[in-house]
Amino acid sequence: MKTEIEQEGWEEKEPLPAREDGLIGSESKTEGTSPRENLRLWIGVLGSALVWAVQLQTSYAMVPWACSSGHRWMLPAVSLAFLVAAAIPGLISFNLWRRVSRGRMTERESRGAGRRRFMAMLGMMDSAIFSLLILAQGLPVFFIHPCLE
Repeated sequence: MKTEIEQEGWEEKEPLPAREDGLIGSESKTEGTSPRENLRLWIGVLGSALVWAVQLQTSYAMVPWACSSGHRWMLPAVSLAFLVAAAIPGLISFNLWRRVSRGRMTERESRGAGRRRFMAMLGMMDSAIFSLLILAQGLPVFFIHPCLE
């Protein structure tokens, strides 16, 4: 008995309709964009969330050191540095959104530009939300002593 891999006749005899319509394949090839632009879009969407996660872990890990060494000023400084880092993916998304929106067609008429505009706008909103989250997590250090037990 032959397995599926060894059986004959599993080749694609005629192209699938989705392949002919351009629905299957890489985004870069289908839309005629560069992989670098797609990378920038994904950095815009996921970058601020990653910065927030690293900031949260770093801030928690620094509290014992800041309390034992007396360098409490480092906690808001770290939050400020990560706040600036969380804004960078938003700026990348803003630049992409501005470039893609030139000569804009309506959303129904555009095939690939609509996805790029959506991802760029999502990246800007993600950056704003995660920047506010970093700010909200950095503010309590000014009102509550982090070394209280």
